[in-house]
Amino acid sequence: MGPETHWSDASGDLKQFGEGETRLSHRSYQLQILNSILSQYGFTASDWQGTSYLVSNGKGSTEIAPHVSAVWSVIDGMSKESFDPLNKNFLKKIISLNSKNENE
Repeated sequence: MGPETHWSDASGDLKQFGEGETRLSHRSYQLQILNSILSQYGFTASDWQGTSYLVSNGKGSTEIAPHVSAVWSVIDGMSKESFDPLNKNFLKKIISLNSKNENE
């Protein structure tokens, strides 16, 4: 029995990726984006066996998120504040980060 596939994860069908891309390169890209967001709040995420994510708070605590959407609830559990990825201020900050990255 392996882990349950989440809709946000690649299904393994390489046709959905661009030329030369693999599931691993797609996951690496996903982690890069995720970490650019999480770093704004003192958290990091890393790949765990290609199926889950390790979320760390920089204070010695690390928890497993089974898929990318579970990262937010893991952060809620590790943080003293509630974290809402759909919060308007949060989304403005992400848009600003994205604009800055595109201009570099």
